[in-house]
Amino acid sequence: MLRCRLFAALSTAAVLVLSPAFSFGQLPGMSGGSGPSVAANGSVTVKLKPSMVRLVIQLPGKGKTMEEALAQLTDRRDAARLKVAELGASKETIVTADPVSIDGASSDQQRQMQRMLVQMRAQGRRVPAKPPAPSIAVQSTLSAEWQLTAKTPDELLTSTHKLEDAIRKADLGGANQPQEPTPEEQEVAEEMENADMYGMSEEGLKPGEPQFLYVARLSDDQRQKALADAFAKAKAEARQLATAAGAQLGDLISLSSMSSPVNDMSGNNYRQYAQMMYLQQMANEGQIENEIAGPQPGLVSFRIAVMVEFQLK
Repeated sequence: MLRCRLFAALSTAAVLVLSPAFSFGQLPGMSGGSGPSVAANGSVTVKLKPSMVRLVIQLPGKGKTMEEALAQLTDRRDAARLKVAELGASKETIVTADPVSIDGASSDQQRQMQRMLVQMRAQGRRVPAKPPAPSIAVQSTLSAEWQLTAKTPDELLTSTHKLEDAIRKADLGGANQPQEPTPEEQEVAEEMENADMYGMSEEGLKPGEPQFLYVARLSDDQRQKALADAFAKAKAEARQLATAAGAQLGDLISLSSMSSPVNDMSGNNYRQYAQMMYLQQMANEGQIENEIAGPQPGLVSFRIAVMVEFQLK
């Protein structure tokens, strides 16, 4: 009987597990029997053209009271739903989540502001005599989808650029609306901007700032073929290592798989990658499991890995 286990390994590799008298190394939980065994894994990367773009945006509401904040959020949410429909989003994909409270000290921005004030005091710098009073803040996440029909990479880039530009100009979350901060808020905001210049600010999603995911869907046939190819790689690695040790492969005693998106996490792409992963987790509720998403309108990649363990004979 096969016993499936999940191993955190993506690249093609192999480990030979032998008796204590002759062992290259043993990973906890890898051996599936009392005799010697060999464990290996193989992976396959699938690249697909995105079939749709998904917008995810946090719509904020703010006020002196909870009622005032919710009223602003309701108006903004209703207007945003109408606007994305006007811009061509499929109506059945326009979804808004229930509002959540992010007021006062519970918000990331407020905590960052408090830390900034502490740093200013520690450095002996002048701190506003009256710290900015926290206001009541709420937010609701809106998501919507557009089907992509472009035939060529140039057409895809042109059409998605126009769509993203139109959505940003619509300012669904009110991020570009002028606000009159108090002198205390202005002073702390300037300090926070200076911190951001030196890479000291917290990364994360900003309320009102649209984020885009370019999504492809892996068919059952494509997934099955990728699993078969990854298994073949893993078995070949296991056989090569067994041959090197003067043995042959026996019965399969353990089999498992895992999958993950493939993204460039270098340099300035790290923040974009982190945001994409957060949005994928947040927006994927109720979506098809075999989704592959990326932050750019180009090919999206998905890696499928298979882990195996064979007895040796």
